[in-house]
Amino acid sequence: MHEPARFVARQMTAAGKPAWLYRFGYVAESLRPKVRGASHASELPYLFDNLNVRYGRNMTRKDWEAGREFRSYIVNFVKNGNPNGVGLPQ
Repeated sequence: MHEPARFVARQMTAAGKPAWLYRFGYVAESLRPKVRGASHASELPYLFDNLNVRYGRNMTRKDWEAGREFRSYIVNFVKNGNPNGVGLPQ
């Protein structure tokens, strides 16, 4: 699943174009005792800022902050073509 994205990124960079990949690995704090890692599409509640719908009162401040940071990367990429920005890890 990851290798096709890596292949495309390598092709883009070989052509002199910038490329970024992301791998969403955050697991909501309430799920950590039950699951070993992030599942397919688990980033969607973080992207669309509807964690409260998915996790209800089990949502934590850290969960919310992970969503805010993730959305910042996406917004930066849409606006600037580069996901990095002030206050975000590269």
